[in-house]
Amino acid sequence: MMKNVLWFSRHAPTTDQVSEISMAGQKIAAMDATSALAATPINHDDDLVLVLRGLLAIAATVGAVSVYGVFATPIMGEIANTDKGIPCYAAWNVSRTPDGASRPTFSHRVFVKIGELK
Repeated sequence: MMKNVLWFSRHAPTTDQVSEISMAGQKIAAMDATSALAATPINHDDDLVLVLRGLLAIAATVGAVSVYGVFATPIMGEIANTDKGIPCYAAWNVSRTPDGASRPTFSHRVFVKIGELK
């Protein structure tokens, strides 16, 4: 049985990202809710707390065992030194588009554990 995970990014995962998650026996759940949450501006500590609480609430609702995605710096700062929570994995993207290009493109290399959400 596939385990539920969350995708946290303003953008949909690439085919390679979904494939890596699937090969780990996992499937993305509640993507509409997490994408909307990922688009929330984090301008103050209160914003950060709301986003983290929202992510934890969604994870609890769907029984998520991990969170994958692209995390804003304040979120990475909060989860980097936490353990015994929900493991979080950031996308390591390579072959980035040169500066000034009209549309960003990249290739997914692998997910890297960056901490835990608690």
